[in-house]
Amino acid sequence: MASVAVMQAITEGLTHLQHPAFMAAVTVAPTILTTVMPGAGIPDGDMDFQEPSEVSSRLNALTKTGIPTSWQGLTAYFLLFLLKFCMAASVNVKQLLQRFDRKQGIYIGLFCQFLLLPLIGLSIVLLFRLHYVIAISLIVVTSCPGGTASNWLVAVFNADLPLSIAMTGVSTVVGIIMLPLNVAILVHVVFGQDVVTISMWKAMLASICIVVLALAMGLLVSKNLNSAKWRNRFQLTGGAVGIVLFAFMIYVSSLQDPLWGKPLLFFVAVSLPCILGLICSHLVSQSFSAVDEEAVSPQETTTITIEAVYQNVGMAASVLMSMFHGRAQGTVAGVCVTYGCVQFICLTSYAIFAWKAGWTYAKPDDPLLVVLTHNYQEDKKAKKAAMERSKSMLVDGEASPLILDSRAAASQLEQARSLEEARREDPTCCVPGKKKDNSRDRRR
Repeated sequence: MASVAVMQAITEGLTHLQHPAFMAAVTVAPTILTTVMPGAGIPDGDMDFQEPSEVSSRLNALTKTGIPTSWQGLTAYFLLFLLKFCMAASVNVKQLLQRFDRKQGIYIGLFCQFLLLPLIGLSIVLLFRLHYVIAISLIVVTSCPGGTASNWLVAVFNADLPLSIAMTGVSTVVGIIMLPLNVAILVHVVFGQDVVTISMWKAMLASICIVVLALAMGLLVSKNLNSAKWRNRFQLTGGAVGIVLFAFMIYVSSLQDPLWGKPLLFFVAVSLPCILGLICSHLVSQSFSAVDEEAVSPQETTTITIEAVYQNVGMAASVLMSMFHGRAQGTVAGVCVTYGCVQFICLTSYAIFAWKAGWTYAKPDDPLLVVLTHNYQEDKKAKKAAMERSKSMLVDGEASPLILDSRAAASQLEQARSLEEARREDPTCCVPGKKKDNSRDRRR
């Protein structure tokens, strides 16, 4: 029922997208924002909304033949391949296949990541009437699949790690189809026609082929080696490659179009999809948890929210830097760097809040250092405590909170009720001495 209500709300929102009041708000909002935030408008029309015909001609001038020839594009391709290969090689294939039993959580995460977040990015592009390079960059970033850094964040704050790993794997595979599909649809909605050039599609297709090849090779290596030691090595190497790729994005941005020269409106526009996506994704997953807590637990709600909002900005940067050249490469790198920083701050803050709210396996009263260093995922007692925290059991006619296994709690609760009923019927039935006397009488 909750899923039907969510889909109906989205459908109604899309049908009113062309409503005169909405279009008037879209037209007036940028003027109000630039008035409230003096100096927020980017000079020389860098964020001015362009007509579709003008966008097509400028994109033809900015794009290449589809295969990057500059060292920036080739480096981005190489780092993307190395990152995806190492992350795939660090996955235990057998355990990954066993973690798809929580299908409802995966479905909710895919809905939030590939439908909800891109729609939020589209709304921001229309609201701020962004420059076409920034608009396309924001659409690509919000349409990309998740990355393995979300698994690290979930593991550190002790949410549902198996679900996180499964969602990352599924989103990477689904993103191969949803990324170009979302870009094609959303860009057409923004500009009214297909302004993405053939060379840009070639560059995106080349990036997707690199991702598919890296994933296949990494999983094959992991399956053949079947060694936890090598998986840990690949995981550390992948983390190092991710840091190098992020530093490379900062370098390209500072070289072509420095972030410190950007106005305030740029950072607001790029940050809003992450912030709004975090709020909306939590509300959607929380609505399912409120309907049936057994279907979506609080720990799964936290994991779904993190996975839905966390975007693989490294992959987005590789795709975008292969689609553009010149100053536009610095601009798209700046969008990816800004979104990456904002999502790290927002998701870390959300993870801390979820821990304190009792939405993770970690105890809310434990010190932060203990939570960050202790693995509650393997602590069965802590996991049971998190599942049974809100339950209570009747003992001797009084409700006392006990942290027990659910089956044991139900059994002991039934025994306590039976004992209480027996005492009411015959107060002497449970007295040990009396039982002995009755047995003596029977023998006599």
